[in-house]
Amino acid sequence: MKVLTIGTGVIGTIYSWVLTQLGHDVTHYVRKGKSAKINPNITIDMLDKRKGYPKHSSFQYTYQLTEKLASGNKYDYIIIAVRVCQLEELLKELSGLTGNTCTVIFTGNWNETDFIEQYLPKCSFLLADPIAGGTFHGSTLVATLNNTLPMGEIDGSRTERLSVLENTFCKAGIQVVHQKDILHWHWVQFALNAATWPALVRAKSLESILKDKSLIDDMFHSAAECINVCIERGVDINAFPEVKTYTITSKLKTFLMRSIFAFILKHSEYHRRCMSHALDDPKEIKTFYDSVLITGKGLGLQMPYYSKFQKDIESFYKQGVVPASVSCTET
Repeated sequence: MKVLTIGTGVIGTIYSWVLTQLGHDVTHYVRKGKSAKINPNITIDMLDKRKGYPKHSSFQYTYQLTEKLASGNKYDYIIIAVRVCQLEELLKELSGLTGNTCTVIFTGNWNETDFIEQYLPKCSFLLADPIAGGTFHGSTLVATLNNTLPMGEIDGSRTERLSVLENTFCKAGIQVVHQKDILHWHWVQFALNAATWPALVRAKSLESILKDKSLIDDMFHSAAECINVCIERGVDINAFPEVKTYTITSKLKTFLMRSIFAFILKHSEYHRRCMSHALDDPKEIKTFYDSVLITGKGLGLQMPYYSKFQKDIESFYKQGVVPASVSCTET
């Protein structure tokens, strides 16, 4: 199988490496002039949750790079793995060049698919939600990879191209979880990320957030408000039982969730690596935060807990730097 991955970031690198290990021909597309600035040989420090694979390993991964994307390309799949704030600009570049090639969009989505269809042929793409993360430390990617991958067609159907991807990732120890409403799944995950990241921005380190009970409580109340935005948008929260717990808050429930959260962050390197991923880009954090806040206010919802973080997000964005103490390798 011949695959083109758009970008050389954390998610694109991880899943391209997975496909390369299966023997597939994977090439990374970067903008003109950028390939000369990229070191195509990196070290991946991997924390792997797939069954039958080493839990912790370190290895080399060498990119194949191209700056060319012409109409009539011969790729079987195109994977888009860029940040939300970069997606539309990238789609403009791809307009008219992808043909009938299936495009798998790993990027989060808080909108309908109309804006995607302005640039890609209708029904030529499907959505996935990569469960992986990490951050770059120089030429080393400190990463983590789960053994599941939510994915689905926009209309919820099981197509041949989706089956091919399911079989492909299954061979790599990754179960593709078919989401009947992948768009609403994306909205829910987007909302939870938008509610969680601001607390880490304010705390500036994982250690600090664990010491601040009131901050964790505000984070969970924010998550409840963000999930309510999804519900008001028409999401059937009963279809996503794993997040239904956020819809109702009480003192006892908040205490239990805070305790579980603190335990997981303290003892799970996997979750620490996952949480560090988005903090590499203040613009991405602001994009998530603003998107949910604007939508919520537009629906007439009160979001007092979520709104508390607005000044933190604005300051973080203006500074344009990640706190030095935020690291996926913290213990």
